[in-house]
Amino acid sequence: MKKKGLKFKKPAFMLFVLLIATIAFGANGWAAEVDHTDPTDGATAVSVSTNVTVTFYTDMDSTTINADTFFVTTGSSGYNLKTITGTISYSDTVAIFSPTNALENNKVYKATVTTGVKDADGGSLANDHTWSFTTEGSSDSLISSTVPADGSTGTDVSADIVVNFSQEMTSSTTRIFSEHARYF
Repeated sequence: MKKKGLKFKKPAFMLFVLLIATIAFGANGWAAEVDHTDPTDGATAVSVSTNVTVTFYTDMDSTTINADTFFVTTGSSGYNLKTITGTISYSDTVAIFSPTNALENNKVYKATVTTGVKDADGGSLANDHTWSFTTEGSSDSLISSTVPADGSTGTDVSADIVVNFSQEMTSSTTRIFSEHARYF
């Protein structure tokens, strides 16, 4: 009886498979992986002066860890999405994002490390790695942001004014009247 099965008659096909595996998993045969983050995913009451760190399981190619592949944002999509400015450093297996300015109180931040980061053998993360954290409470103001932003010039006088509060507001705590947004 003749056995049925795959027979590879062309070495070029095997080289192609090997090439794809090397690209997908790096020369060491494994994709780069995140070991842990600080702050951790879901952390609350995080200091506004914190640095955001990601530790990898293996040495990484430091030239691939930059503002395009490791970044921190706040807000949701659209005009509220804000990328936080900062500097990025890497040593051993740890990448550090240091915000230029202190983070804001009572904000949810999302950190992202993309598949663009590579380990020392050329292996990429299998997927983007994201995690979120919330900064510590109490701020000097109940207003967390406005549109237009404070100090804006050239704003159309008929444009809507948006005020975002740092806590839930009720009609008994705010009194905003008229289309001119007068506050009493």
